[in-house]
Amino acid sequence: IDEAREIDSARIDSYVEEAMLFYKTGDYDRSIEIAQKAIGNSTIGGSDEKKSRADLYYVMGDAYLEKEDYANASSALESAIDLYDGNNLYYRDYAISLAKAQYLDKAEEVLSKAIEANLNEDSVKYCEAEIAFAKRELDEADAKFHSVLNESEDLELVTRSTLMLSRCYRERGDIDARIAFLDEQIGKADRSIQMRLIRELADSWVMKAHVDSDQAPDCY
Repeated sequence: IDEAREIDSARIDSYVEEAMLFYKTGDYDRSIEIAQKAIGNSTIGGSDEKKSRADLYYVMGDAYLEKEDYANASSALESAIDLYDGNNLYYRDYAISLAKAQYLDKAEEVLSKAIEANLNEDSVKYCEAEIAFAKRELDEADAKFHSVLNESEDLELVTRSTLMLSRCYRERGDIDARIAFLDEQIGKADRSIQMRLIRELADSWVMKAHVDSDQAPDCY
């Protein structure tokens, strides 16, 4: 990516690719840094500059989502939509950021716009699950996250659903079910998420040790 940018550093789409690369490898701070620098540089452009700048805001917004910085995530994703409203994934992730920030009415409004823009069914279901989770409607959230996990072919949505289901079990205090779920998912998850699931599993065993002191030595 660095070599490609050196060859054509005036093209904004090379920065989009670089920001996305760091996002996918989990270096969210670097992804945000690249996106911010490119957005602030008026000397770079390209054949579809407006859409590429929107993509930079989108990647930056998703990186903020991963960092659980929902205010900055919402701001970046709203900026992406303002620049280019033809990508329904911008609306999807904007709705998710709003739900996580507890702006539930606005999240539902944005999701409706995404549906009007033909957002696919598994993305709609995932958004609905996030909104239900934010409302503390854990049974509904659990069912929808499981539906996405079992039916979607979108790796990002499967990854997000797996992590959110772990949170559902955690919020319920159902530690044994969380451990069983994570054990199963670690065995079949994509390599890109396995370490995150292992950390979730370790957290589950720590919780179990605190709750069940008689079994504490076995938990560690």
